[in-house]
Amino acid sequence: FIADLLRATASRPARFNCFGMHEWAMVYRAPSVRHSRVPLRLGPAGTDAVVESMPLRCSHFDAYRFFTESAA
Repeated sequence: FIADLLRATASRPARFNCFGMHEWAMVYRAPSVRHSRVPLRLGPAGTDAVVESMPLRCSHFDAYRFFTESAA
């Protein structure tokens, strides 16, 4: 399994342009604050604006399951 996985990974072009957007998408238009002790640096409106400013792409294959419904 691992050898097949590594061959498949090596045969695909690398993606280095996600810019950590999966982290932003997890709080995009969130209905509630998950971590109130650590506020967002930009606040909800600023964070939403960043997500809306560029195409949402991510190299983390399972990150989409953590996106808010609006981001997905």
